[in-house]
Amino acid sequence: TKKQKFKNVDVYYIEYRNHKKGGKMVMDKYTAETLIQVVSILSYIFSAALLIIALATFFGNKLIVSFVPELGKTLVGSLLFSAIFLVFVLAVFQFIVSIGIWKHQNWARVAQIVIAVFAVFNFPVGTIIGGCVIYLLAFDKTVTLLFRYHK
Repeated sequence: TKKQKFKNVDVYYIEYRNHKKGGKMVMDKYTAETLIQVVSILSYIFSAALLIIALATFFGNKLIVSFVPELGKTLVGSLLFSAIFLVFVLAVFQFIVSIGIWKHQNWARVAQIVIAVFAVFNFPVGTIIGGCVIYLLAFDKTVTLLFRYHK
């Protein structure tokens, strides 16, 4: 089968793909690995930012709740705690996905594509970064081969 034939993605197969096919140049293995590392580092930075936001909100929640009238303090406090918990869980999930991207795990590629779809709605920076990540991880054949057949 194809998976057994290319179990270890080696330079020869990727270099074979580098020749022009249909007028389109295919990315080489080393460029693809570098771009995957860039995506992983951006993912680490995003997870750290989420963690900082969660911690700042957690330690600043008394200040936030102090601006709310007395009747709504319980509701706002519980909603705020739920939001902090959700952001913390997202930060941990993003960190785990970052590790998987760095190690070329296919499940992490799929998870990062889903995260990038949500990032596209954060105009303008999220749209640019999310679009590039979606294209790289979902549509570039060299990158998908690296994830599917990595050791």
